[in-house]
Amino acid sequence: METTRGFLGLPSWCIVLLCLAAGWMVAAEAAPLPQYYNAIFSFGDSFSDTGNFVIINSGKLPNMPKFPPPYARCSNGRLVIDFLAEALGVPLLPPSANKGTNFSQGANFAVMGATALDLKYFRDNNVWSIPPFNTSMNCQLEWFQEVKETICSSPQGNHLL
Repeated sequence: METTRGFLGLPSWCIVLLCLAAGWMVAAEAAPLPQYYNAIFSFGDSFSDTGNFVIINSGKLPNMPKFPPPYARCSNGRLVIDFLAEALGVPLLPPSANKGTNFSQGANFAVMGATALDLKYFRDNNVWSIPPFNTSMNCQLEWFQEVKETICSSPQGNHLL
């Protein structure tokens, strides 16, 4: 069975599929999502670190740049969390290590090299191939509790997060 070839030598069914996908992308771009969220709190490692690693280690590690946020990222471009924030209509997430920042619309707790387990586990098991500071998930959750206290004006407000 011979397939009809069209634009760029692609099969006609492929061209139709590409047109449909392009149309869907244009429609998705044109119609903003409804505003259901007013804040995002992100946890993780380098895939979503918006500057915590640089801020935490500025001056501690050799050749660590001392760029102010939002330029203190460990990436050369936008992160997935940036696209999510944009799609949900909230501001880009500031790094939680940037003290004095208003985190009422979200914060990013992710740190490059962060692990799920605490640093003590790795030291106890003679694993030294990880960064020498603790930025584990436990640590990030503790930082979240501190931030939560600053954005919730009363204990009754804590249920909002």
